[in-house]
Amino acid sequence: MKKIFIIFLFAVATQAIAQEQKQVLVPTTLPTGFQLNIQVKGLRAEKGFMLYVQIQDEAQKVLQRTRLPVITTEMKVSFEKLPKGKYAVSLFQDENGNKKIDSNFIGIPTEGWGYSNDARGNMSAPTFSDQLFEISGNKIITINVAY
Repeated sequence: MKKIFIIFLFAVATQAIAQEQKQVLVPTTLPTGFQLNIQVKGLRAEKGFMLYVQIQDEAQKVLQRTRLPVITTEMKVSFEKLPKGKYAVSLFQDENGNKKIDSNFIGIPTEGWGYSNDARGNMSAPTFSDQLFEISGNKIITINVAY
């Protein structure tokens, strides 16, 4: 009977050690990148159907896009899992629901638009290099919509 009790204690102790080792070996979830929060200001809430926002890397490759209904003059947009690097954000407010930015007869946009760094061009879109900003941690930027 004493042998059975010792074997039982040995089995319980072995099980406890194995459980402890399993807990140590469980991998933890590590962050795979950073979060970018964009504060968009100056929207026309009474006219907006959708806000289209995209983020590009330094090679001008589109990484993520999103589309949100416009319900207020200020909105927040987030992109996640971005590795350290340089990025550019562009957006436009589709006021008539045709899924594109409209312009007048000489090419000037008639709907709201904006770029990271509030970059503005001179009679054209701003250069891509003017839009670039660095991400090396979670970041918040503001884009003021132009009309």
